[in-house]
Amino acid sequence: MFHIPCVCPVTVQEMIVGRDMLFVVTGGAAHIGATATAYMNQGELVVEVHQLEGHKEGPLAAELARYAVERLRRTVTVVMGIHKDEATPEDIQNIVESVRAGWREMIDAMSQ
Repeated sequence: MFHIPCVCPVTVQEMIVGRDMLFVVTGGAAHIGATATAYMNQGELVVEVHQLEGHKEGPLAAELARYAVERLRRTVTVVMGIHKDEATPEDIQNIVESVRAGWREMIDAMSQ
C-alpha cells in the first residue's frame, strides 16, 4: 500500500494479477468512479476508460494507467474513486498534482 499526502489523502493498493497489475486508488469517501485499462497491442499503447456518470476520475485514471504501462511493460488496470466534500478548484488541482507526483514516484520505484 502506498499513501499520497494531499488535501484529501489518497491510498494506492496494488495487486499482481498473473503478469498484469491492478491498482485501486481512493481518497476521502472511497468509491469506484472510473476504471482505466492500458495495454500494448501490436506495439501500440491502448487505453480503455469507463467512467461512471457524474464522476470525473476517468482522465486521471487513464493518465496513471498509461504511465504505468510505459514503465512497467505490463497490462495495468487502475480503479479510481476520490471524493472530497465541497472541494474547491484549488483542492482539485492539489489532489490531481499530488496523485500524479506520488504515482510517478511509486511506479518509477517499481520499475527499477
